[in-house]
Amino acid sequence: MPDWGDAKRQSTLLVLYVPSANRFGKALGVKQQQRWVRTALRVLGQTMRGATAFPRGLGVWRDDARGGKLVWDRPVIVQCYTTEDALEQHAATLRKFLIEMGAATMQGAVGFVIDRDFYEISFPLDEEQ
Repeated sequence: MPDWGDAKRQSTLLVLYVPSANRFGKALGVKQQQRWVRTALRVLGQTMRGATAFPRGLGVWRDDARGGKLVWDRPVIVQCYTTEDALEQHAATLRKFLIEMGAATMQGAVGFVIDRDFYEISFPLDEEQ
């Protein structure tokens, strides 16, 4: 590995998905999605020193609680490089944000990636609103 001098090394990758639709496929609207993107960036900026949001992609999620229905989505991907220590130190703040976003946007689950591992926080099935 080359000598980078006093460059700071942050080698743990955290990836979040900000949804564009609820678990029933109903669009949240661009403004609501952008509010959650900005909130994610703020949380990661304050706790992990920074993050980058990428343009909307196209995704699908299988909602097993609804008989395996596919939910199509145009998520914004937010990623940051951090350290394991920072993740440990700010895990409660990150979890709180993910649960707030998932509940407010009526998700079946919110997913995130740490390095090569995918994690999912599930939400109970409520009637469609």
